[in-house]
Amino acid sequence: MKKEIVLWALDECSFQKVTYADVRLVERTQESISVKNGEVEQVSHSHSQGIGVRVLANGAWGFAATNILTKEEVTKAVRQAVLLAKMFSEIEKEKVHLTPETPK
Repeated sequence: MKKEIVLWALDECSFQKVTYADVRLVERTQESISVKNGEVEQVSHSHSQGIGVRVLANGAWGFAATNILTKEEVTKAVRQAVLLAKMFSEIEKEKVHLTPETPK
C-alpha cells in the first residue's frame, strides 16, 4: 500500500509535467513511559504517517503534504505543490535550474 501511494504521487507529478519531483513518505511510532518514584505513572503510544511532495515547476519550488494516504488526498497534495511552484515562479527573480548529473 505504501509503495503504491508513493508511485501514485510520482505518476501524478509526471502527469503535471513538472521539471523535478520527489516524494517522501514518513512513518513515525513513538512510545513514552513516565516514571515517578520508581512507579510507572503513564504509558503512551502514538503512530503517525504522512507524505510530502516537492516539485520544481516553471523554475520554482513548491511543497505540499498530507497525512491522509488516499489517492484522492495525495493527488490534492501534488496539485497544491504544483500550484505553489507556479505561483512562486511569478514572483521569483531567479529561476531554479538543476545541474545535470551523470550517474556513477
